[in-house]
Amino acid sequence: MNDHVRLCDGPPAGEAPSGLVAAAADTGVYAALDLGTNNCRLLIACPTGDGFRVVDSFSRIIRLGEGIAATGSISEAAIERAIAALAICSDKIRYRKARRLRLIATEACRAAGNAESFRARVAPRPASSSR
Repeated sequence: MNDHVRLCDGPPAGEAPSGLVAAAADTGVYAALDLGTNNCRLLIACPTGDGFRVVDSFSRIIRLGEGIAATGSISEAAIERAIAALAICSDKIRYRKARRLRLIATEACRAAGNAESFRARVAPRPASSSR
């Protein structure tokens, strides 16, 4: 770990960070999401005077790459696992009011035969209006 970043444990997932909500609004909340071949990982942190304080995190095995070598496509089961994990991440990002995001996806999300269809299913949807 370099000298410019220090990570501290945050509160358990789902609990509001004590004393950080006001500071987060002023300085920003950062979220990093990695949708990998095997795992979906999220880290949400707030800047502090000498680094960052982790306020939330998430990790789930999704096996997105399962079967791609044989079929050239992401399986429906893997897509459903990924979408379920990404929904949890989206809720956490929204709850923590993260505005500075870095979202990274595995090569499978670009190269699979059904990559465009997968991305379309994952893409943010406009908020629906209630009537």
